Amino acid sequence: MNEQQKKARRTQIIAIISIVVIIVGFFGFYGISTYIDHVKYEATYQNAIESTKKYKEQEKVMEEYEKEYAEIDKYRDRVNELLDKVEKGEPLTRAEQKEVEEINKKIDDFKKKYENIEMW
Repeated sequence: MNEQQKKARRTQIIAIISIVVIIVGFFGFYGISTYIDHVKYEATYQNAIESTKKYKEQEKVMEEYEKEYAEIDKYRDRVNELLDKVEKGEPLTRAEQKEVEEINKKIDDFKKKYENIEMW
């Protein structure tokens, strides 16, 4: 009987250890999967924040672009008047030549400022 009791005791210990390992494994797996879900959520949240910041920056740039474009667009009528005058063969006065140079400079500055901007 003594030998049988030892075997039964050994079997009980193995069964208890197996149950403990299964329970610890379950909670370990649950903890790891929960942690992975948390990391994925955190990454998604950070991406959303960065995307929102980027969108707001792009929105500001577009507003600025539209304002400056509207300002440049105001010169179009004046440039057309001067072009008509030149096409008729009339010479431009110094003030008009200076005005054309200023308009060209403003347009060039505008193009340089926004040449690398992607249009959304």
